[in-house]
Amino acid sequence: SSPANHVQGFIWLLAFLGLDGLTSTMQEKLFRDHKTSKYNQMCYVNFISACVSLGTLITTGTLVPSVEYCTNHPRFALDATMLSLSAVASQFYIYSLVKEFGALVFAATMNVRQ
Repeated sequence: SSPANHVQGFIWLLAFLGLDGLTSTMQEKLFRDHKTSKYNQMCYVNFISACVSLGTLITTGTLVPSVEYCTNHPRFALDATMLSLSAVASQFYIYSLVKEFGALVFAATMNVRQ
């Protein structure tokens, strides 16, 4: 727990807060200026996320052990699928909220929820 770790952690926290705040406003801008659909945005975000995840698994050499784990533990695969479906439903409602009411209402909703 060196001071360098604290500084690095603080920088990562600031980056997260900045990018998290930017996300919904950029989504609103895409809806307004480019007339994209929520399905289009979900497709691209999830495709890029899947590519990053696959790339990480390949570069760290954990793709094969991960697949083996899923085949050896089918209940885990079912739980992961249910978690993914829940995430998709949440993402759909978030995109719907941003598209229909804007980023400010979404931010207020998230603050009230917490």
